[in-house]
Amino acid sequence: MKNIVIFEYFSSNFKLDIIENGRILKEGLNIVNNLIKCLKRCRKLNIFVFRSLNLTFNSLKNVKFLETNENKDWKYYLKKFDSKETELILIAPEKSKVNQRIFVEIKKMNFTILCSSLDVIKIFSSKFETFKKLKQLKIPCIRTTRNISDLKCMNSKIVTKPDKGAGSENIQLISQKERYINKIPTKSQVFQPFIEGIAGSITILCANGKGTILSLNKHIVKQDGKFLKQVGSIVGGLEYYKEELISLSQNICSKFPGLFGFIGIDVINDKRNWKIIEINPRFTSTFCGISRSYGQQADKLIRDFYIYKEKIFFRKLKFIRKTKVLF
Repeated sequence: MKNIVIFEYFSSNFKLDIIENGRILKEGLNIVNNLIKCLKRCRKLNIFVFRSLNLTFNSLKNVKFLETNENKDWKYYLKKFDSKETELILIAPEKSKVNQRIFVEIKKMNFTILCSSLDVIKIFSSKFETFKKLKQLKIPCIRTTRNISDLKCMNSKIVTKPDKGAGSENIQLISQKERYINKIPTKSQVFQPFIEGIAGSITILCANGKGTILSLNKHIVKQDGKFLKQVGSIVGGLEYYKEELISLSQNICSKFPGLFGFIGIDVINDKRNWKIIEINPRFTSTFCGISRSYGQQADKLIRDFYIYKEKIFFRKLKFIRKTKVLF
């Protein structure tokens, strides 16, 4: 039987402070649990999941949890697998190049990783590098700069965020006046004009320059003082804009043939034009609501892709209902 190992960084990290990282840990666990539910319908598959000793888990048929601790980390377990019979689904953050580091280490062990190429991961791990590449390819995107002065003639408000941050980590909204009064560190930050438009995401399955839409989602964003945070998504919330978003997503797939598997594209509507904010080459939390909004057809599509390597071709999933997913 074939082996698939699910390696989600936060839920497998036994050194992680559970209280301090509670929110992002919850997101990681939800993604893993939904992925297990999706894949375990295949009886000819052994599913293994790395899980920190600090977290509880229930026994499931065809699923084995590998408890990580001081003596047995993920490398310890991988060495026990036959790399020719085992593939990995890696879900890791861009922050501090965690995803790149783990990718390289796994590749050195000769395992197949069911995710995008390292070159693509490097580009999309940086919001600034993403902007430069999209601009070069003439794909509509939000201007992103490391020099706040570049935006002085633009919108009266500016969004500042970590260049390699995960999720909506430490995103702040500042005024033109504040940028002169407060000294904002620029080495690891990027700046974007604030746009008061509908924000959301497109989730797709990609391979060999082709992609198929899984869901079109509207972001739920909360402002707390100067801080902006995405607290959830309405899966299926952007179905009204389907034709425009399909065109944009197909453009991304064709221009980046190194994209592979589940991909999340964050977008915003700027004066009736959809533009890309950033691209996440990994599973995102909207995955947790896809089967409720698009039915078992969505789960089957994902399962067949990851297990049987079914070729990607364009198709439209039947939309059933909107689903709210809170992070």
